Amino acid sequence: MGVQGLTSFIENHQNLYREVRFSRSRLVIDGCNLNYLLYCSSGETCSNVFF
Repeated sequence: MGVQGLTSFIENHQNLYREVRFSRSRLVIDGCNLNYLLYCSSGETCSNVFF
């Protein structure tokens, strides 16, 4: 399971993340906010965008 292009997006926008190491925990990704970030990063107008 994966998101097409996510790895290259993160590699090209390293200011958007920080490396954190943890164990015995689960990682939860907020899909709605990730979708909004990817959409706005594409150059599209983000004002009044609702998903």
